[in-house]
Amino acid sequence: MLKLSPNPSNASDLTSEYSSRDDRSIRSNRLGMSFESVCEAGLSIDKAMRSFPFELLSHEARLVLQLLNNKSLIIKDAWLSSRLSNRAFHELLKRLEGNGIIHVAASETDRRTKSIALDPQFVEHFSRQWDVFGKINSQ
Repeated sequence: MLKLSPNPSNASDLTSEYSSRDDRSIRSNRLGMSFESVCEAGLSIDKAMRSFPFELLSHEARLVLQLLNNKSLIIKDAWLSSRLSNRAFHELLKRLEGNGIIHVAASETDRRTKSIALDPQFVEHFSRQWDVFGKINSQ
């Protein structure tokens, strides 16, 4: 994990340890954009860029942003928006689950389907990086 050094001037001043935050209420960086609005904006820009043969986000990043924005998704919905083959999408899910980024479980509303959600530890780590990003940009 990352730690902000006492006097950061750029991204190279980050060290490999991150101390716990005192202020958990920070949900926006110094650019004035909330965490959620950045997720939505990233997905919107990525979708708009698909009219060209160009994708802004990797498949992993797109799935993570969708899950950050929606909390959980049914596997079929996530697969349809991924633009991957069925096999490639399931390989992606296995890799992300093996790395502790997501977890797959039976859907709470419909036991015939499975849903995916981000691991809470990953969400906490991602949130901390967002806060670090905001602190770096404010200086």
